[in-house]
Amino acid sequence: MTDLFKQATAYLHGLTLRERILVQIVLLTVIFFLCDTFILSHRQSQIHTISLERDNIADDLITLDDQLLDSETALNQAKQRYIADKNAIEQAELTLQAKQIQIENKLNRLVPPTQITDLLRNLLSKTDGLKVISINNEPVKDITLTVDNKQTDSQNQTLLYEHAVTIKLSGNYQQLYDYLIAIEETGWELFWNTLHYQVVQYPTAEITLRVLTVSTDKHWIGL
Repeated sequence: MTDLFKQATAYLHGLTLRERILVQIVLLTVIFFLCDTFILSHRQSQIHTISLERDNIADDLITLDDQLLDSETALNQAKQRYIADKNAIEQAELTLQAKQIQIENKLNRLVPPTQITDLLRNLLSKTDGLKVISINNEPVKDITLTVDNKQTDSQNQTLLYEHAVTIKLSGNYQQLYDYLIAIEETGWELFWNTLHYQVVQYPTAEITLRVLTVSTDKHWIGL
């Protein structure tokens, strides 16, 4: 390396001033070209890296936009379901209130359990000739409704109670007919589901009638 440097130095000393200037210009040009090439290559590498980063950022932005759009869609769907469920609950509450009013109105028209026996006895005054053989209050029966609970199994809930009375009368057909008409014409509503008519000695017959009412009270009070 030292010999090569000495030879180059000796070569330069042997040149004329004009040749030395030309050699220096050539050397400077080569050095500038090499430096420029190195710097340009480094800049291009930086530009390429920045371009890749920019593309990655662009891809990330696209992914985020898609995720945001999916989130907004899911949120809108959840909002619509919430609104639909809320409307359904409100409608169900209105329907339940209407049904409760209907039930209350119906119960208010039914004869109270405390008055059913007296009512049956008092109606005898409107039918001459009928005689009471027996009158019995039956045990109270539960009226159950099946309620579907999503969190638990279906359960039976007792909301109403059936109060039934069996009355046995003695009389003829016309007297029975008049007694049933009297029941229908009272200011109260009363159900009857059993009517047994047996002729004992014509025209006298024994009549067994089962009548019932419904209430929210489980007990027979004052009967």
